[in-house]
Amino acid sequence: MLTVAWSLYRELARNKIFSLVVFFGVALIILSLALANLSIGNNDRIVLDFGLAMMEMFGVLAVLYVGSQILFQEIAGRTVYLLFSKPLSRSGYILGKTLGFAAVLAVIFAIEGGLLASILAWRSPEMLSWFFALVLLAMYLKLVILFAVVLFFSVFVSPVVAMIATLAVYFGAHAAYPIIEFARLSDDILLVRIAETLAVILPNFSGLNLKNAILWPAILPPYSVPLNLLHGIAYLALVLAAASLLFERKTFED
Repeated sequence: MLTVAWSLYRELARNKIFSLVVFFGVALIILSLALANLSIGNNDRIVLDFGLAMMEMFGVLAVLYVGSQILFQEIAGRTVYLLFSKPLSRSGYILGKTLGFAAVLAVIFAIEGGLLASILAWRSPEMLSWFFALVLLAMYLKLVILFAVVLFFSVFVSPVVAMIATLAVYFGAHAAYPIIEFARLSDDILLVRIAETLAVILPNFSGLNLKNAILWPAILPPYSVPLNLLHGIAYLALVLAAASLLFERKTFED
């Protein structure tokens, strides 16, 4: 498992696409300084919001690119046969790929998050607190969960379908709880039931979206952050277990 993780880490670290992800992420975070200077109002909040948005956007692109292709390429290239000729379980393969991607994503977050933190420390130190690190941790967990989701879909559908399904999960996971609140306000019982079903099936990404509370963490309900983080970890474990179970039953016939 660790061998698979290390192999994917080295492969992705040398991949030009990931170099571009880091480059454009850093470039757009720096660009946020120019946007802030052209805006009216809380300029430093624009730097913060834009920087975090770029980190998440490029993280999602990396998840979709790697997660949708990783199984397809190894099956098409028949390298999967070589891997399973060694004492490696299929669940170990799935977990190893996830750990490898999580390690690369951690490096990307360290670079981009460190740059954004440095800019905030220079321009507006009061925005930089322990909660900033918690925002990055929640966003990181969200992207690792999304990688597990796209890996799950990649076991039984094509790369394009896996990307589309994962994007649907991403947007649905952000929208489920806001839709529940809206439906309750409008007394739409059917919409409430549909949204509640989606909230059970999908990960709670709205609960991991802490960006809006970064300046006022006290507005969050007590214990909501640790509970949402624990829920995310549990959901990640469940998706990886489901992906492993399906992958164990997958055949590699021509």
